[in-house]
Amino acid sequence: MTAAATPTLAVRGGVDINASGQIAGLSISNKASFTDSNGGATTEITLPGSFSGEASGINDSGQVIGKLTTSGFDVAFITGPNGTGPRNLGTLGNAVSALGINSVGQVVGTSFVSGISSATGYRAFITGPDGAGMTDLNTLVTFAGDLPVTLTEARAISNSGQVVALGRNGRSYLLSPVPEPGAVSMLIAGLGMLAVAARRRCATAAKPHRLS
Repeated sequence: MTAAATPTLAVRGGVDINASGQIAGLSISNKASFTDSNGGATTEITLPGSFSGEASGINDSGQVIGKLTTSGFDVAFITGPNGTGPRNLGTLGNAVSALGINSVGQVVGTSFVSGISSATGYRAFITGPDGAGMTDLNTLVTFAGDLPVTLTEARAISNSGQVVALGRNGRSYLLSPVPEPGAVSMLIAGLGMLAVAARRRCATAAKPHRLS
């Protein structure tokens, strides 16, 4: 394959790209940013009170996610299509970071939970479509056998709702949505998650497993 290199001078740290060639990342002024198609003009993303930040993902609609730093603690954000109308995603306690987004705008990430020690207080989260309704992913997971483990970060989510999450034991887990009986949707309102160790032979390919 022959590739042509196109410098994107206004983005110092590009971390994700969508089907239109929009790039999300960190601007040269240390702010969350994204480009237009094929790495063109750059737009910085801010919320009231934020002074720096970084975008961590962008879907094919141009919805951008990431975190913004304020004088208090980091806040997670999501935008509308093509980076419009950024808003605060909320939190499970205080410091929070959005790490992955899928085609319908479900967001995953990590949030510190108030009242828990700093060494153990982070929890993986998931939202509904368009970033609605942040939920502790641990409350949606059913573990099998010799698990369970506390999930501290959710790092990516597929368009089918599968999630890659990190446990406190340092292992990664693949979580797959299991629809409740009679449910039309597998989104957050009717979502269970099943985590199964990789060494176990699952009855169906849809059941998730430990990756490492």
